Amino acid sequence: MNQTEIQLSIPARLGFEKIAMETVVSLAALHGLPSARFSDVRTAISEACINAMEHGNKFARGTSVEIHMRVQRRNLQIDILDLGKGLKGPLVQPDLQRKLAGEESPRGWGAYLIEKLVDDVHYFYHKKRNVTQLSFKLPGKRQNKINEAVPQV
Repeated sequence: MNQTEIQLSIPARLGFEKIAMETVVSLAALHGLPSARFSDVRTAISEACINAMEHGNKFARGTSVEIHMRVQRRNLQIDILDLGKGLKGPLVQPDLQRKLAGEESPRGWGAYLIEKLVDDVHYFYHKKRNVTQLSFKLPGKRQNKINEAVPQV
């Protein structure tokens, strides 16, 4: 079985999500994800990590967010784990007009954006951890030119 797995643990503090998003983009590039999708990956990973820090770990000092990345069968799967108890109900699509009118909180776009940017997303609770699982489909043929595949930071 041809599988690549990487695990990363970051402090539950703003700014560290950037390490996760660039690590995931680099792994995706190594496995042939088109560069046109890099912005989608960066935004989805950043939003998911910030949600984990804020809602799952409550920005508690000394806590961390775990990011597990797996490439298998032309699929990049990213599990983002936090200390939360999971979603409290179904996700609701934000209403831009209501938000602009002040009838809804201006917040609450993260999960909506994630859903629109990834190929698949699941939320579940496993082994006392809240998990946000994101997936990106990879092209059928892996790039052979490693140096050309890695994005320049």
